[in-house]
Amino acid sequence: MTIQVWIYLVSIGGTVYFGFMLYHGYLLSMPNTWNENHRQGFSKTLNVMIKNLTSLYGTDDLSDNITLVTAYFDLGQIYKGPFHTQDFAVYQKWSSAYKFVANPLIFFTDSEQMAELFLLYRKNLPKNATKVVLIKSDELWAFSKAKLIKKIFSDPAYPKFSPNTINENYSCTMHAKYDLLEKVIKEKWFRTKFLAWVDIGYFRNQVDETHKFHLKLPEDFSYQHISFTEINEFNKKLTPMGIIDENAVWVGGGMILGGLELMTGFISDYKEAVGRMLDEKLMSTDQQVIYIMYSNKLPGFTPKIQIQTHTLHTRDWFHLGRICGLPVLHKRRMTDIFSYL
Repeated sequence: MTIQVWIYLVSIGGTVYFGFMLYHGYLLSMPNTWNENHRQGFSKTLNVMIKNLTSLYGTDDLSDNITLVTAYFDLGQIYKGPFHTQDFAVYQKWSSAYKFVANPLIFFTDSEQMAELFLLYRKNLPKNATKVVLIKSDELWAFSKAKLIKKIFSDPAYPKFSPNTINENYSCTMHAKYDLLEKVIKEKWFRTKFLAWVDIGYFRNQVDETHKFHLKLPEDFSYQHISFTEINEFNKKLTPMGIIDENAVWVGGGMILGGLELMTGFISDYKEAVGRMLDEKLMSTDQQVIYIMYSNKLPGFTPKIQIQTHTLHTRDWFHLGRICGLPVLHKRRMTDIFSYL
């Protein structure tokens, strides 16, 4: 290869990189329109929230830490789209990263094998940092909706997105997040002011970490809202059926962060919305439910709790985790970098 060819290739690469950086800078400069239009949230200050929690729990000895809640239900092999599958082995690998998570953690599962693995992963952390709970899925509100959801999904004309609108148990597993958060609050299985749901695979990119990390509240955290990562800009024109038809995602359900009092209100909102959607013969995952909750187009429903979105407009599904202290990968995959192009 001649030096002229090398110079040509380098110049092309430099032009592409420069263009990418310009576009990236443009995305970072875009405003967060959702937050700008929904600044008025829950009408209680942090001090009032803490006072209410003190009344509820009989103590003000709650730390500013974040208790994490996650779960694994064995659904066998899950088809994520036409070409990708996830099974026990995949979740086993992803969950190994929890050995590095220093936050207090509550883990629910119906798998004795996964329960044993979690205790093994967390053995080098303080004993009071981990609670593992074996639970049967049919004991949960979410899975009690399986027959209704299956009936909706069985309609040949209903949109088909695997597994969101095909596997009723996968849909139920997504709704179970809010069941389990509610159980943690009612059982008082924590000593922190803040609670976060994290999906079992949320730390998949940290399995090769060598140091422990601790998630903390982001600098721009609003005590009056529940926090999510914004994946796509909110489209107020979409109807509930349109959101299902397009498998549309506004905020990611991989991490949900908030104060305990607001989380209780949000869970109540979520469960009510699921009931309303079932009445309308609509269902998918929690990501579509949340989109529909804030669309102002679900009959008979208005959310009481507002949410705060966090975004760099780069479709980074882990952005909320990153601004809470999730270690940044030393070498991000190209698919991550260009996922929003």
